[in-house]
Amino acid sequence: MKIEGKFIFKVAGTLTAISLVVALLLGLTNMLTADKIAAINRQKTEEALAKVVSAADCEFRRRGDPAGHDRRGQRTGRQAERGL
Repeated sequence: MKIEGKFIFKVAGTLTAISLVVALLLGLTNMLTADKIAAINRQKTEEALAKVVSAADCEFRRRGDPAGHDRRGQRTGRQAERGL
């Protein structure tokens, strides 16, 4: 059985078109749901950390917050004691 080149290009074109449509739909879905998924993951992480750490005065510093500063931007620790 001999397969013609025209048939191969037709099948390849169809598969390429299907792949492009699916990739577009996946990208659109990701764009619409990425923020919601990140918020849910952040909430679940904070809840899990709260279960592990039982100290009432313990606060978790968010990534990007400078070390040695609290949430209001005030210096903490030795820098605050020295008045720096």
